[in-house]
Amino acid sequence: MPIPGVRPPRVAVVVGCYNQAAYVEATLRSVAAQSYEDFECVVLDDRSTDGSYERIEQVLQSLGDQRFRAILRRANGGQMATMLEGLDATSSPFVTFLDADDLWHPEFLERHVSAHMSERGAAAISCSNLALIDAEGTQLSGGKPNFMDGDPRQPHRNLVFTEEVLGDGTRVFIAPSNAPIGWIWSATSAMMFRRTVLDTLRPAHPERIRFCADGYLAKGAHMLGGTVRIERSLGCYRLHGENAFSRNVLYGSRTSLGQTPNDILIAFQEELIRCLCDNAEPLMTTLPRQYLANVLVALAGREGAVALAATNPHAKLILSALPPARPVKPLKRLVRRFKAWLNSPFSKSST
Repeated sequence: MPIPGVRPPRVAVVVGCYNQAAYVEATLRSVAAQSYEDFECVVLDDRSTDGSYERIEQVLQSLGDQRFRAILRRANGGQMATMLEGLDATSSPFVTFLDADDLWHPEFLERHVSAHMSERGAAAISCSNLALIDAEGTQLSGGKPNFMDGDPRQPHRNLVFTEEVLGDGTRVFIAPSNAPIGWIWSATSAMMFRRTVLDTLRPAHPERIRFCADGYLAKGAHMLGGTVRIERSLGCYRLHGENAFSRNVLYGSRTSLGQTPNDILIAFQEELIRCLCDNAEPLMTTLPRQYLANVLVALAGREGAVALAATNPHAKLILSALPPARPVKPLKRLVRRFKAWLNSPFSKSST
């Protein structure tokens, strides 16, 4: 029963498009068909060369829906820059990013909002599975391999989680981790974020993350507030040969559809460290300082974190929560090395 004076949250839908003229109409119509009607949708064209923006305008005129509007970016900037411009153009407390070649199930927004409103737990990011389709819309699988392989309930994942089993599917709430973890999410078009998290994670150099932006946002959001996974497909991820990331052949389970380049992974690490330090004081009023210190050490390494603290007062403030490392006495060090040698194969082979 709704409480008088309380209403569900509005959701910002940010659709990023670059040369997706062939698919953008189906994408936008899947947004218009959502059962959850309280949303705003901004469609940004990242200076396409295939007539995508003209197609977007035609579709929006046909829809005649005041919740939708289009923006032609001043210059091509890549996925992260497009996301940030869409974030700035909206104001809703929850934000989704939809690629212009993907599709949503009509209940996508409804189920994600419901997951965020669960009494079981709160999360910084929600994520659902995505079926795979080809360029013509033929379904290739019921889910993405990296989502299924990233199931946190597998014993070897060693993650802290709780389950909520409902008639319409299972939700898994995964606690925040103070270290980068393996992939437990799906893809950009299957995620919903709290705006407060995105504001904190905003990278200073979005041009360094021209694609794979979901990797940066998902990992950072999980560190700040944890994840809730919706264990069912609520949309479609399209493979069409021109994907920025998914360029590999789908064979089946454990297929890696793409790899994140090392330079972008380095950008992830450096931007997360900067965001942590730049927002140190507000973060420490919300999150335990010990936890934030562990996150910084996990990102930068202990030596790197100590070196950073020598020049960055915010890093120094965060790391002040760590207990000082206890010096190892010379005799104990010698005994430790001797025991290690006794257990090594070299000592056994010499007898």
